[in-house]
Amino acid sequence: MSEHLLHPPHSLGLSLSNVVSSYTEQDEALLVDASKRGDQDAFAQLVQRYQRRTFNLAFRILQQYDEASEITQETFLAAWQGLPSFRGDARFPTWLYRIAYNCSLKQLEQRKRDRALQDAIQAEQLLMQTTARALNLCSKHMIARV
Repeated sequence: MSEHLLHPPHSLGLSLSNVVSSYTEQDEALLVDASKRGDQDAFAQLVQRYQRRTFNLAFRILQQYDEASEITQETFLAAWQGLPSFRGDARFPTWLYRIAYNCSLKQLEQRKRDRALQDAIQAEQLLMQTTARALNLCSKHMIARV
């Protein structure tokens, strides 16, 4: 009878990775539930657990360290604020990475709008400089005629 207790988990039909994965998912579910009840320490553990992967996702999309850091913070703020609506249909990290992905895409759109605005401002400045030069030349020609 004691020899059954000495068998490794795989002989019982369990793999160690499944046991660890199941434990991690249970731990995650407890942290999410506590966070949903307003437990900031539980949420801080979730942040610590998923911060690096969230940053890496944002960085792969944005290709800028500072923006990826900002989006990572924005993601966790949005997750904290959105926790009451988290239904648990997907695992927490899946939901979190979707938030990070959407925040990153929103940042790319903002970057595109900022560039378009900068281009428009530069074009207007160039037009104003050209107009000013043309007016200056016209006034010099008019003075020369007089």
